[in-house]
Amino acid sequence: MPDKVIPIPIIEQGNPVKDIIIASCNVVKGRLDPDVLKAAMTELVSRWPVLGSRMAKNTKGLLELRLPESFSDARPPFVFTKKTTDAPCPYAAFSRSSDAQNPDTFDILSDFRDQNTPSMTPDLINGDDIPILHIHVNVYQDATCIGFHIPHAFADFLGIGIIFKAWVDLVNNVKNMDTVETPRLVASDPLATFGLKGYPKKRSEIAAFHKDTGCSVQFFNFPDAFRYYAALAWDIMSNEEQSRLVFIPQSVVERIRRNVMGGEEKVWVSENDVVTAMLAQLNLLQRPTSNKNLVLAFTANARGQIPQLKGPDVFLGNGLFSMSTKPQPIGDLQRQSVAEIARRIRTTITEQRSIDQIERAITLHREMAIRQSLPVFNKANESNFYTTSWAAARIGDLDFSGALCEGEQGGNVVYAGGLGVTPKHKQGRSRYSAIQSKVLPSDGLEGGYWCDVGARKEYWPVLEKAIKAWETI
Repeated sequence: MPDKVIPIPIIEQGNPVKDIIIASCNVVKGRLDPDVLKAAMTELVSRWPVLGSRMAKNTKGLLELRLPESFSDARPPFVFTKKTTDAPCPYAAFSRSSDAQNPDTFDILSDFRDQNTPSMTPDLINGDDIPILHIHVNVYQDATCIGFHIPHAFADFLGIGIIFKAWVDLVNNVKNMDTVETPRLVASDPLATFGLKGYPKKRSEIAAFHKDTGCSVQFFNFPDAFRYYAALAWDIMSNEEQSRLVFIPQSVVERIRRNVMGGEEKVWVSENDVVTAMLAQLNLLQRPTSNKNLVLAFTANARGQIPQLKGPDVFLGNGLFSMSTKPQPIGDLQRQSVAEIARRIRTTITEQRSIDQIERAITLHREMAIRQSLPVFNKANESNFYTTSWAAARIGDLDFSGALCEGEQGGNVVYAGGLGVTPKHKQGRSRYSAIQSKVLPSDGLEGGYWCDVGARKEYWPVLEKAIKAWETI
């Protein structure tokens, strides 16, 4: 029987999403049994067969899934590789101090992947019947690294969090998996009819559409595109960048959040608003003071916001869309405190989370995918800083104790992170940061947020000083 063809919605095939294989990198305390992890995932794929799909391009050049009628040793549902390293895990001891100089995620990636793990979607498409899901387990003396790799066109990080939750439920009941209930996946594309008002064709209508839309996505003509991307490329190539993992303690986030909500304006903000503002402040510190406008853009989660994604069936696909603040001079933003930036972010969310605004944002994302336009939220003579957050995936909350080897203690996640970019985008991350996860306290160490922060190399001493100063806010 031929494979079942499952179309991938065009909105999932934007640039660069269509080329990205997400690498979810996680460190669990204690030695885990890889066979237990594999057995539980095998059971999950039997319930969610789509996880065992292959990916291909159709005659129109669009991505689609090919689901085998059945799986076998010759056509496995996923690729599972394992390794044992007779040494302490260097990542279990990641410092949670503000003085830390933890490595870049790219620098640790080799411990979360096999040499044959695909790096980009074309690696899957150009290969021979390669499953979309690849899992690599590296068991150290005191901890276990779990690398989970899947195309971004299939799932976002929050979708991966849904997969992990279902996987862990089975891991912790591996001897009685038939007693574990797994939620159903949505039966079809839940966004197929959402945001289909259609992007306008006439110039006057386009201007009106953007004017009434909070999210400031831009579609450049050739002169503006050349102006913007030439300047951006020169800036990236002429400045050496360095990215690091930065840990922001929970106590610092909570203290700043209380200060924001206890001020005269009494504005409610989330922890995520605060951490996003902190990352924006770090980015502003490495920019020359000027009157040039800057837009702060960030991801927002459509799950739970629009009727099609409110459950109870779960959605693995790209349920994140973008919001953006109104442009403001860089110099003015640099004078704002973390609290002021957090209020600005929350005000933006409040203004742009109506169904009408979310529908407009989804329409823009679909149009970006149709045009294969990179996401830009500022005019050609302006700049932007983008933050994505995966904290809502809640992988840092999970407990793998059901897979612990005999006599081992632990099972809790001490680091949850990863990458949602391709290797060719290793540079350019000074314009982008990611809130990777929120982890719980462990072994007397405080819980908090792991973040991926890129910056010009010469500015890191300035950023280190700012990170240290957060403790005294």
